[in-house]
Amino acid sequence: MFCFLAKIHIITLVFGASLIGVADDYAVHFFCDSFGSEDWNPRRGLRFILPGLFIGLLTNLLSYAGLGFSPFPGLREVALFSAIGLLVAWLAVVMLFPVLLTGFKPEHEPKILKLNKLLATALATLAVKKQALVKCCCYCFHHGWHLATEPRDDVRLLQSAPVELIKTADKIKQLFPVSQDNQFFLVSGNDQNDWHHNEQQLLKRLEALKEQHALKYFQGLSNDWPNEKSQRENYQLLKQTIYESGLLKQYMTDLGFSDAAVKAELKQFLEAENKSISLPEWLKTADESRQQLWLGCDSGHCLSIVSLTGISDLSVLSGLKNLQGVSLVDPVSDLSSLFERYRVRASWLLVAAYCLVL
Repeated sequence: MFCFLAKIHIITLVFGASLIGVADDYAVHFFCDSFGSEDWNPRRGLRFILPGLFIGLLTNLLSYAGLGFSPFPGLREVALFSAIGLLVAWLAVVMLFPVLLTGFKPEHEPKILKLNKLLATALATLAVKKQALVKCCCYCFHHGWHLATEPRDDVRLLQSAPVELIKTADKIKQLFPVSQDNQFFLVSGNDQNDWHHNEQQLLKRLEALKEQHALKYFQGLSNDWPNEKSQRENYQLLKQTIYESGLLKQYMTDLGFSDAAVKAELKQFLEAENKSISLPEWLKTADESRQQLWLGCDSGHCLSIVSLTGISDLSVLSGLKNLQGVSLVDPVSDLSSLFERYRVRASWLLVAAYCLVL
C-alpha cells in the first residue's frame, strides 16, 4: 500500500475505517454457506460462492473507482486506499480460508438453523408483496425526480446561521455600508500602461452602473494613480493655466509669500518637468486598502483588483467581464457552479452504475 502512496492523509484512514463493514461480508458469506448442508467442506463451499464473491468484489471496486475520477486529490486517495483494502480482504477469504479451515466441521445449533429457515421464509413472503414494493419504488422515483429537476446547488444553503445572527449582520451592513462584497474584478495587462487602460475602461462602465444604482461604491488604483502619459498631460495643463499665466505668482503673493518663495516654487515645478511618479513609489505612500489592490507584475503580466461594495444587481456586472483584460471573480458562485458540475457528473455515474448492476 505504501509503495503507491508516499503519505496518507488522516481523512483517508477515517473513511478507510468504514471498510470493515464491507470487507467482513466476504467472510460472512463464506461461513453462511456452511448452513446449506451438514457435510459442508471449505473448498467445495468456496467453489459454490466464488462467482458471487467475485461479482461483489467487482462492484465494490467499480464504485470506489468512480471516486478516482473526481478532481479532489483526497477522494482519489480514498479510492485507492479502499480498493486495495477490499482486494486484500477478498484474497484473504479466497486464498487463506480454504487452507486454514481444512478439516473444519461446523456444528450448527438446531435453534440457529431453525432461525435461518424462518428468516428465509419471511424474506420470501415479503418479496411476494409486490404492492408494497411498487409503492416504495414510486416513492423513491418521485423524490429522485424532484431532486433531478429542481436542484439547488447554491453553497450558501449549507450555512444555517441563527436568525438573530443574520439580523445582526444586516444591521452592521446598514451601519457600515462601505464594507466590501465578496465579488471583485480582476484586471490584467501586458504592462502597466496596458493595465491602466483596461482598468480605466472598466471604471468608466462601473461609474455608469453606479449612477444606475446597480452598486454603491467601487475602488480601483487607476482612479488615484495616473500613468506616465496622464502625468505629462496634467503637468502641461498646470504649466499653461497656472504657472506660465502668472496665476500662481499672484495667488502666492496675495497670501503673503515672499518673492523668494515664489521663485523656489517655480524652480521646483520646472525641475519636475521630465519626471514622473511610478506606481511602486506611489504605493509606498498610499494607505493599506489601496496597496492590497495591486497584485504586481510578473513575466510581463500586470494584475490588480477592483473592489465592489453594495452590489444590488450582480447580473449587470457579469456583462462587464467581456471587456479586454477584465474578469469577474465571484467565489460563492464559482463554488456553487463547481458543486453543480459534480452533481451532474455524479448523477451520470449513478445512472451508469444502476445500468451496470441491472
